[in-house]
Parts: sequence; structure tokens; C-alpha cells
Amino acid sequence: MSGRAFARQVSLTFSEAELWPQVRARFVAYARADRDRLIAARQFPSSFTTFVNGAEGADETTLRPDGVILYRGQALGLAIAYALDFLVKRSPFLSGDYSRSFMVGVSRSQALGRAIPMLQFDAAKVSPDATEAFIYSPLPYSRLVDVQMIGTRQLRFRVEPGLYQDAARAVRRRFPALDARREYTIQHPDRERREDGRWIEYPALLIRQVR
Repeated sequence: MSGRAFARQVSLTFSEAELWPQVRARFVAYARADRDRLIAARQFPSSFTTFVNGAEGADETTLRPDGVILYRGQALGLAIAYALDFLVKRSPFLSGDYSRSFMVGVSRSQALGRAIPMLQFDAAKVSPDATEAFIYSPLPYSRLVDVQMIGTRQLRFRVEPGLYQDAARAVRRRFPALDARREYTIQHPDRERREDGRWIEYPALLIRQVR
């Protein structure tokens, strides 16, 4: 029997109306299970909006053969919390001042958000229309912690250099829908000048929605 004849025979025996409910049930079960897995892993928020066939709030069981199930939620807050945890654990810990010094700012609608101490940050309160966030330490030796160099002289810390770059990589791995990168320096109200009058450089971690 030729492949074409076989295809015709299958199409005559099993109609789309008979097959689609079974296929849809499996697809819906997979979509929900994958969504719940990401929520449990704290890679997707527990508060989200469901879109089915382009309709907001529709039930997954209304999926058409040419439709799509989309769960849209704000993962930026979770990514910030994850980044803060990474930065704290990788920070040098003597007095603990540096690991407690991180500030968080969240931007939305192209407006730069006010930075707040990390202990005041609540991932659940990140606005649904937030577009990006930045994390930095206002301590004047923050750049030294990150690069661990003065000119060509290597400094000695109990942690590896590249704190913000490594944090950016970790965020990108855990949240593929977000972009994260190390910013060379960030301007903030409490920044200080060096003895020669130039501004001290403050590295920062930038996390941004990309899709």
C-alpha cells in the first residue's frame, strides 16, 4: 500500500472531530503540568493571565486545532529575588556590610524607578507593566569587590571576581525570557567622588524584559 493510499485510509477512518478531543486533552494536560512545574521551581509567577486562541481568560479546553495556549505573568520580580540571593551568597562576608547593602530599582513605562534597600523589596509587588530592574551596592568599594583590581595590581578577596557578570549569567540561565547583563557603572543619588574629583564607578546588574 502506498503512503498516499495509507493516508487516505486513515483520514477516512478517523475524522478530525473524533481525534481532536483526545489530542486537545493531552495538550492541555501537558501545558498545565509544564506551567505548574515552572511555578514550583519559582521560574514563573503563581499569578498569571491565560490566553487561549488569543482570548484572554479563556479555558484551555476551548483550544482549537490552530490555536495557542499562552500563560502571561510577571517573572521580573522572581528574577530580582533570585539575583539578590545570588549576589548575597557570592559577596565577601567579614562585617556583612556589603552583602546587606544592595539596592533595587524597578522601571516601568520608561520611567526610572526609585531605588530601595533590598530588605524592603517584595517580588509580589512588582508591577505587571515593569520593564526592567537594576541592582547595585552604593558602597564606594563596590567596584573593587567586583573586579578585584587596582590598576594592574590584583586584590585578594575570599570570593571570586566578576560578581555582577556571574549574577547576570545565572539569571539568564534560570529565566530565559529575560535578559541580564552587568552595567559598567550606575549613577545614583549617594554616589561619591574620588580624591581627583572623578566619580567613583558603581557596577550594577540590569535585568530586562525582552519578550
